[in-house]
Amino acid sequence: MKVTKLIKEYIAEQIENKYRVALDQVTKNYQDTRKQYNNEIKALETETIEKAKAIAVKYDLKYSESSYQPIVKVSNNASNDEKYRQQRDREAELYQKKEAAIRDILVGLELGETTKDELKAAIENVSFEN
Repeated sequence: MKVTKLIKEYIAEQIENKYRVALDQVTKNYQDTRKQYNNEIKALETETIEKAKAIAVKYDLKYSESSYQPIVKVSNNASNDEKYRQQRDREAELYQKKEAAIRDILVGLELGETTKDELKAAIENVSFEN
């Protein structure tokens, strides 16, 4: 089968779609953890502001909300280097698998070893599972 630009783009697009699904799942896991953490920090911040207002009333003082919110800074500084490294390693692994899958399919086509049905099967069989 002659490999045209259109065929190359089609193969890359099909593999890229599968890659994106797997990549989204990898990044989602760490992002979900961070989101849960940030939600708890936001609740803590709200609770702290309410307590500060109550203390101000107790001492007959006026509570003034400012734009400086130290708890928000805390939420931005939390991370898990090991989990993040694992995520980045998995992303790199997926990228390498994607590039290898595209290359292998294109080489098979260039060498004339792949028919149209085999091309469809090869794209279907690309998996980014462990």
